[in-house]
Amino acid sequence: MFANKQPDQLRLRLASLQRDVKIRQISKDAFQRQSVEILIALKKLGTTLTAEEQTFLDSLSSAAQLESAVDNVGDVTQSSLLSAASVAVRQAEK
Repeated sequence: MFANKQPDQLRLRLASLQRDVKIRQISKDAFQRQSVEILIALKKLGTTLTAEEQTFLDSLSSAAQLESAVDNVGDVTQSSLLSAASVAVRQAEK
């Protein structure tokens, strides 16, 4: 649909996804992932997003950034703890 530059078809697919998530035919994660792909494709085609679509895209973008930041903090904390434990073990062996 994106390759054929058919924004109306993309919007129909988005509506279909919204229906599918309501009747629990697809998971919320799958819905969000596919919806974001469609909305980004629409933006790349130069289509103006509705306020609701833009808010949805912004909220998921913010959530993804926050989740990524939390994951990175977790990785840093874990490596710091492992490093500190390694130093403590070496000191204990001496």
